[in-house]
Amino acid sequence: MAYFNVQTISLILVGLVNFVLGFLIYLREKENKSNLFFSLVALSVSWWVLTRALFEIFPVNNFIYVLGNFLYFSASLIPLFFVFFTYTFPSKKISLSKKKILFIIIPNLIIIWFILIPEFVVNNINQSVNGYKIITFGNGYFFYSLYIIYYFLWGFVNLIKKYKKSEGIIKIQLRYIFGGTFIATLFGVSTNLILPIFNSFRFFWLGPVMTIIMVVFIAYAIVKHHLLNIKIIATELFTGLIIIILFVDLFLARSPAEFFVKFGIFILVSIFGYLIIRNVLKMDRMMSELEAANIQLKKLDKAKSEFITIASHQLRAPLCAIKGYSSMLLEGSFGEIPKHARKPLDRILQSSVRLVLLIKDFLDLSRIERGKMEYDFQKINLKRLVEDIVEEFKTVNHKNLNLSFDVSPSLEGEKNKRDDFTVNIDQNKIRQVINNLIDNAMKYTPKGFVKVRLYKNPKKSAIVLQVTDSGIGMNRETLARIFEKFTRAKEGIFRINTEGIGLGLYVAKEIIKAHGGRVWAESPSPDTGKGSAFYLEIPTDFASKNSDKR
Repeated sequence: MAYFNVQTISLILVGLVNFVLGFLIYLREKENKSNLFFSLVALSVSWWVLTRALFEIFPVNNFIYVLGNFLYFSASLIPLFFVFFTYTFPSKKISLSKKKILFIIIPNLIIIWFILIPEFVVNNINQSVNGYKIITFGNGYFFYSLYIIYYFLWGFVNLIKKYKKSEGIIKIQLRYIFGGTFIATLFGVSTNLILPIFNSFRFFWLGPVMTIIMVVFIAYAIVKHHLLNIKIIATELFTGLIIIILFVDLFLARSPAEFFVKFGIFILVSIFGYLIIRNVLKMDRMMSELEAANIQLKKLDKAKSEFITIASHQLRAPLCAIKGYSSMLLEGSFGEIPKHARKPLDRILQSSVRLVLLIKDFLDLSRIERGKMEYDFQKINLKRLVEDIVEEFKTVNHKNLNLSFDVSPSLEGEKNKRDDFTVNIDQNKIRQVINNLIDNAMKYTPKGFVKVRLYKNPKKSAIVLQVTDSGIGMNRETLARIFEKFTRAKEGIFRINTEGIGLGLYVAKEIIKAHGGRVWAESPSPDTGKGSAFYLEIPTDFASKNSDKR
């Protein structure tokens, strides 16, 4: 009489999970030989486990003897497909010669022939006093056990060889595959090959149940590391399990009416399950395409950054030479220069200076994007640094703008006894930022003033630099995008200034971010004369990662 207990229910559940998992992975990419052999491993494991469940359920009779032979036949396929899997993973193609394939298959065919010989592997099956089924083995059982152990060792050696040669994700995947298979094999060999020799069948059911470790570990290695999506495969797995359980439940109906009700539910769930799995597979393909496109974009972005770096370095040297020689010519280092030649030479010098600064912005952009920007943090008096910069700009103030510098110790403009504006900064980088802010203010201010103000913000323990001008101003759209790459103000920009490509403020923002501060802009109106204001805030208590390594 057939009966169910915890052991048989566990076996059925494990068998169904293995079957659904193997089947779904095969459907996902049929051309992938690695997936194919994993699916064959999972399906053969499922066959073995479900046969073991039937062996547990049915009483001892002629049918149970047939099940016993099927039990060992299905188990013989697991190490065979496992060896093929170890040869193909992680490749999508099988690279074995026909001779090698035959060398792997022929021993399995011999073992199957042994199993088919009556009483050669499974001699007899009896029921013990404790309720366990006792299998008496024939002379071929030794060769069968040797085949199973040898093939699993063969597969493990292949995995170890591949593990030593691999790196990155493949190495992690092989670790999971080896670990899961080794644990499952240890249990299987112990409870289903060795212990039965000593007529111990108490844990005969445990080996098949523990195969779930092997299948789940291999599936996890594939799923977790970007070959399959874990949410998608889980959806497919549970949908498939529900359909199989409803199908099995059809045969447990106790009346024709109950059968037809369950059959209707089974059909509806199957249709919805098919639609769910189809949409999930479609979404998975889209995600794979997006991931491939994202990888390609990252490669192109990296190539772009490398090109900018190389091109900028190559251009920098001849431009510096042009700048240096034109400066020396104007200074008379090579003799007196005619008056009519001084203006063209000055234009050459100014153009070369602008190009050198432009190349510097490109190099900074490349370093920022690659995370290679280096900083030399020191304790610097920001007030003295700003004073020096403002004085330098006053010497080249060709528009005769009213350029002024004011220092207020606090936000409210109150007088403070201590005139301490010391901050932890990279002096050259902050000089570059302040130069950029003042230079922009002067470029976009045809007439009027540019005011530079330095003050303390005690609420945030920070020092703020404010650069205000009476120039053309900015609208809200420009204010929102002014610190992005390759962005310039649209309002009257080409009437006022035709230079620049919109990198300076982006570089400034990234430099200030590396100092733990922030930079922003304000403008009352884009109308001429309303002006703009740029703010630079640096915390006084900022501690860089390398500030104490001096």
